[in-house]
Amino acid sequence: MIIARFFAKRSRRIPAANVKEKLYLSLPKKQYLDPSQFQVISDAYLNKIYSALTKLKEDNPGCMLHFNPDSLSFSKQDFALTLKKEPESQQVVMNVGEVSGHKYFYDLENERWVSDRDGHILDELLVRELLRACKGYLHI
Repeated sequence: MIIARFFAKRSRRIPAANVKEKLYLSLPKKQYLDPSQFQVISDAYLNKIYSALTKLKEDNPGCMLHFNPDSLSFSKQDFALTLKKEPESQQVVMNVGEVSGHKYFYDLENERWVSDRDGHILDELLVRELLRACKGYLHI
């Protein structure tokens, strides 16, 4: 009994404020791209995702996939995913269902789209969301 109390008193919890500070320190620095550079990078990304979703659509009958130069949408019964380019803010916005958009900027150093809010990576969130809604795996 005494030993349990000794260890229980020694357990340490990190305050939530400290966790947020560490999280923001690890976010990559947002760099603004030349407009033509943003266009090339975002076009290549949407084309890559379109190709991957085309393959995923084969394993999921009843899915709808729409693509135009500035956006991409994928839907299946009660699931809807949209990727949209915003050239003025140099971001890609992802909407899943009714949830408000997650905004991503391009991290030049690591060559990937990163959330400016919490630092998560767009590719990882796409795979996770599509695994819940579809059969198969999104190969990006």
